[in-house]
Amino acid sequence: MSSEQCYWMSINEHKNDLLKKIQSPSKKVPITIDKSHMLVEKEFVKQINEDITSIGFSLNLSRGFPQFTGTGYVKKIPLLILSGPVIHNIGVNIRLSLLFLARHYFYFSNDKDQAYFLCKFLTEFDKQHYDHFVLMGQICSSLGKTDESKRNYETAIEICKLDKNWDKRKTTSDTSIKDIIAYIQKEITKL
Repeated sequence: MSSEQCYWMSINEHKNDLLKKIQSPSKKVPITIDKSHMLVEKEFVKQINEDITSIGFSLNLSRGFPQFTGTGYVKKIPLLILSGPVIHNIGVNIRLSLLFLARHYFYFSNDKDQAYFLCKFLTEFDKQHYDHFVLMGQICSSLGKTDESKRNYETAIEICKLDKNWDKRKTTSDTSIKDIIAYIQKEITKL
C-alpha cells in the first residue's frame, strides 16, 4: 500500500490450486501473486471499483431495488431504460412495501390516517390483488367511511371471482377462494 503498486493474477488459471488450498485444514491460505503482473495504471483500479458499483447497481435494479449512485451527500438517480422484468420486479417491491407499511400503521401504530393514505395509493397502483381492497375496507370501516368500505370489499370479491386458478394453485394450508369470499361478505354484513 505504501508504494501504491498493484499486482494481479488470474483466478481462473489458478482455480484448482486455490481450491486445494482453501479446502486444506490449514487456517491460513497463502496466495502468491507474481510481481511481474504489475498494474501500472491506477485508472484500472478505479475502473474495477466503478464496475463493481455498476454490477451491484444492475443486480439490485433487476431484483426490483433501485438505488442511488454517487457518494456523500449528493446522490443521483440514473436515467435508464428499464426492461420488462425490471419494471415488474420494481412494481412487486412497491406493492409489498406499501402493503407492509399500511398494515403497520393500521395494526401496530394505530395511525389510521396514514394507513388510509398508503392503502388508497396501493389500491390505485395495483388493482389485481384482493387483499389490498380487504385492508382498505377494514381501514375505511374503522374510520367510519362505511360506503367506501363496502365498495372496497365488493371490489375484493370481484377480484376473487375473476381468479379461476386460485384453488388450483393453492396449497393445502391456503384458504379456498370460496372461503375468502364468504369472509369478505361477512365483513360487509358488519357495516
